[in-house]
Amino acid sequence: MFGRSLLRQAVDVKSWSHLSLSGPGVALGEARSPAQPSQVSSYSSSASSRRSLVQDLKYRFRIKAAQKHEQQGRGLSRVTVTDVRNIWMYRLMSEVGLPSYNVEISNEIVLSMEEVVKNKIPQDEDGYIQFEEFLPHLVFLMRVKVTPQDEEEMVIELMQHYLQCNLFDIDESAREELRSKSLKIIQSVRDKVVTHQ
Repeated sequence: MFGRSLLRQAVDVKSWSHLSLSGPGVALGEARSPAQPSQVSSYSSSASSRRSLVQDLKYRFRIKAAQKHEQQGRGLSRVTVTDVRNIWMYRLMSEVGLPSYNVEISNEIVLSMEEVVKNKIPQDEDGYIQFEEFLPHLVFLMRVKVTPQDEEEMVIELMQHYLQCNLFDIDESAREELRSKSLKIIQSVRDKVVTHQ
């Protein structure tokens, strides 16, 4: 699934609503998904359609990281494999206009997507996925062709993540160092994707 076109993923997502309606499956918002009703609205398709892919993924990551921080006192820059899988599914549903609630998804699809996340996105020693790994991997996972604009947007988001402040509040050399670090991460993910297609 890594590097597949969003259109192909969207076709697969559209078919989810027809899968497992009477057989074993899982509804997103039920047992397999930790989302509460108040959280479901945070994945509104109308709001995510106004944001770019990078902005929307950052927004969804921050929501999940804040929930983890509230529940477990963990840092705000990491989420679980299951969280990433859910972010991926909700974003795909948003792309094709499906509601983010009452959608039945077969266990096979859920487990397959989770396996892709586990195998493709590096995790820290505690099994969490850091923002700097999450963002470029998920963008390259969802897009067959990542545009220079997508890459520049990722660079800016990663730089801001490293600083946790305004990029204009630092000197030029520090900004260039952060830019170089961000570009290396994105290049590494791009090389991995292109090599394994």
